[in-house]
Amino acid sequence: LSFFAYSIGEISQPLGENHYQTLQEFKKLGLPVNPNIKKAKDIDQAIEICLGWSDEKDSLAYHIDGMVIKLNRFDQRDVLGATARAPRWCISYKFPAEQVETIVESIDVQVGKSGILTPVANLTTVQLAGTTVKRASLHNFDELNRLDVRCGDTVIIEKAGEIIPQVVKVKKDLRPADAKPFKIPTKCPNCGGDVKKDEDGVYIRCVNPNCLGQLKERLKYFAGRGQMDIEHLGDALIEQLVEAGLVKNFADVYKLS
Repeated sequence: LSFFAYSIGEISQPLGENHYQTLQEFKKLGLPVNPNIKKAKDIDQAIEICLGWSDEKDSLAYHIDGMVIKLNRFDQRDVLGATARAPRWCISYKFPAEQVETIVESIDVQVGKSGILTPVANLTTVQLAGTTVKRASLHNFDELNRLDVRCGDTVIIEKAGEIIPQVVKVKKDLRPADAKPFKIPTKCPNCGGDVKKDEDGVYIRCVNPNCLGQLKERLKYFAGRGQMDIEHLGDALIEQLVEAGLVKNFADVYKLS
């Protein structure tokens, strides 16, 4: 594990009058400091530095999705203060999302914990923003129809917020002659129950309260680190427990032995 020291926390006395001086003191203490940090004379130069890294970022030994512009002087930072969520003395600059071309091999429909049916494109595997991508969300069926994504299509994908792969464009000039529009499901692909579109909304939901697909997703969320944080209760085990009929609700998890 490697890191760059970039700021101070609680400290008995300041290492410098500003951020840049503090970083130089870090170096004297033997702490690793990013060698690409620059001090800009004004905002125009700061923007110029950010734009320059748009092309150079791929030369780094690690992946970055943007840069951070910080006010240098600590006394000016104190004047600006912070909101409940973030300081007012710094701002992030995000690079345009990296895009790659791939092929839609098939389209699946997933059932979420609230019953929402989500179309997902299975893709020819590609590298995108430092990760291997073979699936991309199509969000909802209105979006699928707007893009007109079909099996066999050549598509452009990017990561939304550098996290979730999504299809942003279809290259219709490369579409196979036999590609057909994807049929919107009229039944839940998991339980076969009825589905209904939200009034004044875009989502189609399975309305069967006993849908095992919904139950599995609710259990995955329930057992997650941000909720009950149940160790060893992963996706594969949840699939097995539900399919075996051993878990039908949250309470059943605590009856297992």
